[in-house]
Amino acid sequence: MEMSTRSKTLMTILGFFLFFFGMYALILSVVGVQVYFLTWIDNWGGLVGLLIRLGMIISGMLLAVIAKGNFSGED
Repeated sequence: MEMSTRSKTLMTILGFFLFFFGMYALILSVVGVQVYFLTWIDNWGGLVGLLIRLGMIISGMLLAVIAKGNFSGED
């Protein structure tokens, strides 16, 4: 099943934003600053917050790779 160009573009943009905000939140949490709209991440504690940030980064990278990949088996 082939994905449309619009779907690929949307997945790439979503992956980029997940990756960017995950890295942004991770770097700022190391410094001790929190982004206002991402403060909910630390409601469950520091470790869970770190895992959520890492999950955002990894899922963003995976979305971008899946969107740009050719998995149909044809060259």
